[in-house]
Amino acid sequence: METIIITLIAIIFIGILFKIIETKLSNKNKYNYATAYKDVDSILTKAELKFYDTLYDVCNDLDITLFTKVRVADIVKVKNKDNYLTYFNKISCKHIDFVLCDNATLKPLVCLELDDRSHYRKDRMERDKFIDEVLNSIGYEVVHIPCKYKYDKEDVKLELQNALKNVS
Repeated sequence: METIIITLIAIIFIGILFKIIETKLSNKNKYNYATAYKDVDSILTKAELKFYDTLYDVCNDLDITLFTKVRVADIVKVKNKDNYLTYFNKISCKHIDFVLCDNATLKPLVCLELDDRSHYRKDRMERDKFIDEVLNSIGYEVVHIPCKYKYDKEDVKLELQNALKNVS
């Protein structure tokens, strides 16, 4: 009789132990997304949004399509299969502020970076140099536009027309 009671207590104890472990494991995989994330007011910074207004009008005039915050890995493909991950990881988390594309094919034509004060930091200058070299190596024109309080539409249009002339 005593053996049966000890066996029952052991079974109950093991059952409780499994339940505790299961609860801890399932809680580890549960996230409260409502408290972890929030929406953004805009996908562009205030400076980028100010430039976007002018750029949007210029792109309409030039009959080209404008995209914002384009991931470099979406316009650059890694062709070196031996070191694919090494090269992919270098570009996967980087983006270009604006990309101008052909209306019919959406082929990227010109990449634009809006250079605010952060672009004068050493780490940012190294990042910009790397991105410029990658994009230039495959034939994309990269235009750096200094961040301003106000943009002249005709000046921006002229700069983009000059950049588009270099596109083959």
